[in-house]
Amino acid sequence: MKNVFMYSMFVFGTVLIIKGVFNFFPFEIKSNVNASEAYNSGHSVGYIIGKFGKIALGVLMLKYGYQTYLEGKRRTE
Repeated sequence: MKNVFMYSMFVFGTVLIIKGVFNFFPFEIKSNVNASEAYNSGHSVGYIIGKFGKIALGVLMLKYGYQTYLEGKRRTE
């Protein structure tokens, strides 16, 4: 059961990193023409945080999956 969890962490972590990187470039901030300046600024900040959040979550998932792999490998030795 641990192997399925470990592989799913690797796969989902890799997918999140790839989606985060490819959605990051070209870097364009989408704004709403009908909204105020404060709304557009808040939307831009949330957009940036979301992009970095996907990449960070993917890296953490890969790290956790690799740690699980190492623990399983140590138990078999």
